[in-house]
Amino acid sequence: LPLEIVSGTPMVRNLAPPAAAPRMVTADTIPSLSGRILLAEDGVDNQKLISHHLRKSGAEVDVADNGRIALDMIERAMNEGRPYDILVSDMQMPEMDGYTLASTLRSCGLDIPIVALTAHAMAEDREKCLNAGCDDFATKPMNKPLLIATCAKWIETARQRTTRSKAA
Repeated sequence: LPLEIVSGTPMVRNLAPPAAAPRMVTADTIPSLSGRILLAEDGVDNQKLISHHLRKSGAEVDVADNGRIALDMIERAMNEGRPYDILVSDMQMPEMDGYTLASTLRSCGLDIPIVALTAHAMAEDREKCLNAGCDDFATKPMNKPLLIATCAKWIETARQRTTRSKAA
């Protein structure tokens, strides 16, 4: 079939995979989670599914319906002396999306690990998430073992940051 370029249509310029080849995570190698996770997700079904899997892996999970609520919950948790270890955030939400949430947290100087959760899996989408201030990227539909392994990695990273800052 002949291909015709339509004026104004964005072209994909990078066909690289959305992330470096992930290490193989299987149901047998799913790590346990130990920490507080804030899930910012507007879809009720995704809230239930993702929080269920994270809790079943050992995490304490709170859910925010959008970025503005997540921002308030992060501030409240810090003021109470019980900050979240990680934020898992959908990138497409009403009121305040995940891109705005991540960039707002970074502009405030907060270094909480942020894992972007999105249905958009192109390399450009990953770069957009990282440029907004996210530390990592996971796609929907959710790959349970990979999401849990990603959360475990960033919870450990957050603990190491805290240990280093207390020692300094």
